[in-house]
Amino acid sequence: MVAATYGNVEVLKLILMHSEADVNLICGSDKSNALHCAASGGSVNAVDVVNLLLSTGADPNCANANGLCPIDVIVVPPKLQSMRVILGSSWKQLFFCRLLSR
Repeated sequence: MVAATYGNVEVLKLILMHSEADVNLICGSDKSNALHCAASGGSVNAVDVVNLLLSTGADPNCANANGLCPIDVIVVPPKLQSMRVILGSSWKQLFFCRLLSR
């Protein structure tokens, strides 16, 4: 969760290499997962972290305790507003790919 929040792609890759790592693990009283952390952390590496998590099976439709999905909690620094569009596109692409593969 910390690596996702702060956009540390290399640490996240190391964690995900272990077969017992659960990319959809829910944590804390707000019931957030790593995608929630990546989307709300505001890191300049958020796009890379989100894409990595999605490519390893993270569920973009997982709602937290407040009923919010990761796409609902996207926070980006004021100078990087284009990241909101890119992050949203990543989720939309994954959603449509999963629909087509059924």
